[in-house]
Amino acid sequence: MGFEVGWVLGVKIMKNKKANKNKTKNRKLPRWLQPVLWSYDISKMNTKEDKDLIIEQVLNYGTMKEIKWLFDTYSLREIKKVIKNPSRGMWDSRILNHWMRIFRINLHPIVYEMSIKNLNPQPEKWIKWFNFLKRKASKESLERWKDLELLRRH
Repeated sequence: MGFEVGWVLGVKIMKNKKANKNKTKNRKLPRWLQPVLWSYDISKMNTKEDKDLIIEQVLNYGTMKEIKWLFDTYSLREIKKVIKNPSRGMWDSRILNHWMRIFRINLHPIVYEMSIKNLNPQPEKWIKWFNFLKRKASKESLERWKDLELLRRH
């Protein structure tokens, strides 16, 4: 999707904010979404259980038709939640920046960095990520990590 097209679509979507409730019903996906979800069997997926994956993939790789379907299928709240909680290594930086601007979302720099696809090994980035997680982890998680010897000094 070109940036201009996405920007126009984003502006139209934001002007039409009537969709705040969860719209998601448990429905099968249209077959024409297969190119966006190329590594998944869409006949076994549905709009409710696979919501986060579908939203991420369509925002990253979708055409105007697929993005329009996405905003007709999911509420702005559901879409915004996925952008606020991006999966690690799933996003193209330009695309994530685009949707963050449209929805006026600011991500923690480490969360942003970890969500961007990058095939180069960067151990320092993983150390930052793990330290970030340690600060947010529960006592039970920290104990489990100690038992697994994940809390060693680097």
